[in-house]
Amino acid sequence: MAAFDRVAGGLHTGAPAPALRPAGAARETPADDRIPPSLVPAAAPVPERRAGRRWMQAASSGRVVSRPLAPAGRGASQSGRALAGLRDLVFSGAYPPGERLSEVELAARLGLSRTPVRSALARLGQEGLLAAIPSGGWAVRAFSEADVADAIELRGVLEGTAARLAAERGAPPARLAAAQALLAEIDALLAPGVERADVEAYRGLNAAFHAQLAELPGSRILAAEIERAARLPFAEPSAFLSAQAGIPDLRASLAVGQAQHRAMLEAIEARQGARAEALAREHARLARRNLDAVLKDRRLVEKVPGLRLLRP
Repeated sequence: MAAFDRVAGGLHTGAPAPALRPAGAARETPADDRIPPSLVPAAAPVPERRAGRRWMQAASSGRVVSRPLAPAGRGASQSGRALAGLRDLVFSGAYPPGERLSEVELAARLGLSRTPVRSALARLGQEGLLAAIPSGGWAVRAFSEADVADAIELRGVLEGTAARLAAERGAPPARLAAAQALLAEIDALLAPGVERADVEAYRGLNAAFHAQLAELPGSRILAAEIERAARLPFAEPSAFLSAQAGIPDLRASLAVGQAQHRAMLEAIEARQGARAEALAREHARLARRNLDAVLKDRRLVEKVPGLRLLRP
């Protein structure tokens, strides 16, 4: 009403009426009411997006990005170094079973920050190499001979299941061809005789064949469980090869193991599920026999990663 009176008064007195603002126009602040520039806070600087393309890809994908992504590989590299370094320390017996592990001491020893070391401790706890302490933290876990035997048996059961399913479902020709190629390389390695074979080369080819076996049925769940079972150092397929290098009787088992590899693959190709499973489980028992032989000689125990963690 007061505004109407001022406008009306202007009409009657001849004073110019105030101009009306168009709809939607911003209202002008009187000069006397404006905030001096010196008191206006500076705008926060926009962070430099050094990740460039990765930041743009994340933003364009619809994900909320509050800061630039870290350069690829740096975090993964530190995590990998922490995991590998900590696993080597545990396997080597640097920390006896039952000893509490200090994040600070491990970080200094590995030359890393505490964050990747903390993650590595949790990962080895999941793998069964470390035991959680009720008050917090981790300690090296002790294993019995029965634990080792059970771990080998479990791997045999899982690999036997993989062999049976591969036979029943029909393995892809490309994967079968890759497994055959690996066996051909092992044959060539053993051709001069097991006493002259390169055990370290056999180790790599043997591990590759077992990885192919886990993939043959096309089951991601089964492949993941086989990998998990083989994470314990004395349960993985090549665990006792280092000890076998200097003992003729154990070296002879390389040829036996290769014969079992061939028989397994032949059963899978022939779609003989029960036979393939039985052969895979018998193949794992070969590792159990090698374990019994190694445990009779303390010098050999030192050559097998993880066996220093054994306690009566």
